Amino acid sequence: MRRLSHGLPGVRLVPRRLQLPFPIHAIRGSFPGELAAALLALIFSGTLPLLFTHAAAPVLDHLFPIALPTGTTNTITAIGKFEPWPPAIWTDHPGIVFRPSTNTGSFQLELGSDVPPGPHLVRAHNPDGAGVPRFVIVTSEPQSAETEPNDSFAHAQPITSLPAHINGRLEKSGDVDSYAVTIAAGRTLVASVEAHVLQSPIDAALRIVNARGVEVAFNHDGGRTLDPFLAWTAPAAGTYIVQVFGFEHPGNSDIHFAGNPRCVYRLHLTDGPWLSHTLPLGAQRGVTQSLRAVGWNLPTNAVPTVEFPPASDPDSPGIVRVHGAVNELAIPLGDGPELLEAEPNDSPALAQPLAIPGAVTGRFENGADVDRYAIEVTPGGPLEIAIQAAGFGFPVDARLRIEDAAGAVVTKADESVPGDPSLVWTPTSAGRFFVIVDSLVHRGGERYLYRLSVRPGRAGYSATLSDSALVLEIGKTNEFKVAITRRHGFTNVLAVKLATLPTGVTSAPIEVPSTAAEAVIRLSAATNAATFSGPLRVLLTGSGSEQTASFPLISAGENNGVPQGYKHLVIESVDHLWLTVKAGTNAPPAK
Repeated sequence: MRRLSHGLPGVRLVPRRLQLPFPIHAIRGSFPGELAAALLALIFSGTLPLLFTHAAAPVLDHLFPIALPTGTTNTITAIGKFEPWPPAIWTDHPGIVFRPSTNTGSFQLELGSDVPPGPHLVRAHNPDGAGVPRFVIVTSEPQSAETEPNDSFAHAQPITSLPAHINGRLEKSGDVDSYAVTIAAGRTLVASVEAHVLQSPIDAALRIVNARGVEVAFNHDGGRTLDPFLAWTAPAAGTYIVQVFGFEHPGNSDIHFAGNPRCVYRLHLTDGPWLSHTLPLGAQRGVTQSLRAVGWNLPTNAVPTVEFPPASDPDSPGIVRVHGAVNELAIPLGDGPELLEAEPNDSPALAQPLAIPGAVTGRFENGADVDRYAIEVTPGGPLEIAIQAAGFGFPVDARLRIEDAAGAVVTKADESVPGDPSLVWTPTSAGRFFVIVDSLVHRGGERYLYRLSVRPGRAGYSATLSDSALVLEIGKTNEFKVAITRRHGFTNVLAVKLATLPTGVTSAPIEVPSTAAEAVIRLSAATNAATFSGPLRVLLTGSGSEQTASFPLISAGENNGVPQGYKHLVIESVDHLWLTVKAGTNAPPAK
């Protein structure tokens, strides 16, 4: 198409169907007479249907339903902005295939039988860029769908069999979804929601009411995440109603039940076995050991089994399963013995010995309980000492400090930082020291459990991408950054390389000096470079092994105590940068 001297810099004239975001009379009132007449002539001739619209990367906000069984084909709705339709869809497994329909936002999702169950990454992209990664959940269990209207407990959607896994959505402001479940007397109903962990902009809540609408149980935050969890034992047989609703996330001063098409959730309901935790709370890596399963509706002789990750994944958890249980559990692994607390251990004379490396599972029996553990140290490298409690979903606000043999405090964890405490301590003298754990808010009870671990600090580093996606115009240069976090004296020089650059795109080799905390990577596209859209991995070497830089999907920021972003997700990072190589805005049009 011939370029037009319209006097409006940066406007691209692209033939497309007529969709004016302003009334015709606005043109006459906003431009000189001759220019207005020319614009109107172009509009009605079909040459200039949509002025001021630039091509843009697709915006995929969510998918609904988000969870579907492996080996099936289903209709799925993409929620977001897609202009033009359809975008291309990238997934992290070749067996997950999106086939667009003629209706905007609608796909046929094919899930091959070889796709492993669990969360998978999805990206929408087009020649102008890519959106942020989203999730689709592949399951081995049948899935149910929410059926509206179900806002009232009196018109609750019947759930005829348990366990049930329901794809739901709080579609509008004020939406409340109700599900009727029949429970036997003395049986525990376990209800849990996944919403926050799926990147839904909703802080969900759960409640159970009886047939008269009287609330019998409620939960807002389950402890492990911002998503709610309930385990409630029915005092009498009958039909009870589980209700899901929520508030905007991040929160604001406007308090109301929120909802919009992006507020997708999964509701899990069961009166069968559900695994809460094990005792001890962790396991020794690669060692056969005795763990006790704790949960609801578990058989009295339930025996947990642990699946250990490969040796190349030193920080990955073990996966615990109990036969018949709906859920599985991720537990921390250590390199030393995993002990159970032995009371009394409140005083230095009664302190329980703890090996390095080693871990112990303890419990605050009451609000005044103080637990002491004796460690033998020598001067040298740092020690990492950490508490895990709230992260397990326990209502524990623990305090952590170290004292010497005389009872003087050597160091302590920062009590102003929310969450489970931890510290790094480098002993300057040999001898016996005590690790002291107690409750900051002086509370205790059956579920006030914690895991204390002590291990030598391991030198190493992590690499974080500054962006999830990058657009590079042909004939130009663009850049992104890689942040380097060094731990415990790691000073190696790091080499950065990019795996499999597309044709015509180059990047100079990068070395990160031993004192540097950041690397700037510059990409250049030659004038004859080909267009490209795909993942690009950023690799770092310098410690005897290769590591991939990742982009975090979670955020830990807070604003006046209100969480911002997502602190826990089903997948918390993506191990690539999405690269789009496209023609520049001043490039000549294709013929």
